[in-house]
Amino acid sequence: MPIWAGDFMSLTATWTGEEAALYLLLLTYEWGSGPLPSDPKKLAQIARYPQKAFDRLWVRVRTRFTENPDGLIDPDLEERRAESLALRDKHREGGRKGNAIRWRSSKADGSLSESLSESPSASLAEPLSVSPPSQANPIQFTSKETLIYR
Repeated sequence: MPIWAGDFMSLTATWTGEEAALYLLLLTYEWGSGPLPSDPKKLAQIARYPQKAFDRLWVRVRTRFTENPDGLIDPDLEERRAESLALRDKHREGGRKGNAIRWRSSKADGSLSESLSESPSASLAEPLSVSPPSQANPIQFTSKETLIYR
């Protein structure tokens, strides 16, 4: 869940620490699970607060949530969720387009198979010839300058 610290701090500047903590717990639950239940007893359980303490804090925290058919939501959080999902979809589409171009051009000229055989990771599969280290020098270098500790 993205947190805009400046927005959160300015929004909760006149709240007690307990009120701000309860609000943050409920926001994180909403981000991960969707709308909150409307029942204060269930909310107290979700936030892990004793009911009496929850009821006292809920008076102020409740002002940040609106009710919809699915439960309670924080409109700002849902706006940020929509923005986040739109950005994710945009990045996915860009990745799909980039991969399509990459694979299409690779298949046409055979460059993908050539680049794979020339990659540094391909040479790691080759066996290294390593002589046992001497007692005086426990560190040895191979011809590929790989550091081996014994």
